[in-house]
Amino acid sequence: TLSLHDALPISEFLSQHAKVRSVNYPFLEDHPQRALAIEQMKGGGGVLSFEVEGSGEDAKKVSESLRLFTLAPSLGGVESLVSLPVLTSHAMISAEHRKHMGVTEQMIRLSVGIENVSDLIADLEQALAVLVTAPQHVTVG
Repeated sequence: TLSLHDALPISEFLSQHAKVRSVNYPFLEDHPQRALAIEQMKGGGGVLSFEVEGSGEDAKKVSESLRLFTLAPSLGGVESLVSLPVLTSHAMISAEHRKHMGVTEQMIRLSVGIENVSDLIADLEQALAVLVTAPQHVTVG
């Protein structure tokens, strides 16, 4: 069944992963605007973003290695989707402006669909396994 909370366990999984630099989902415990999100939203949404350790090429490898998330230029629908903002939604914005916005080459955006959340986490785990970068501290924001 579809749960608006399915993005939360995925965000929590990613925030604990050694190859993930940062996770952006407002219902994460450490998110600076969590209280506001809880006040304004009922149950949360299905869109989150995360940055992988390494380069933009590493983010591309992860997104192309996903089996249950479909690589798409836009987000929305019942199926889980993945996009690389620097190649899609933010491609026409200058690199300098993207940097100011916090949109990096390593950023991957997910739209969590109706698939089983355990299957989606397993898919992310196998896709992140393609990275060989050294782990660093994960930031939540």
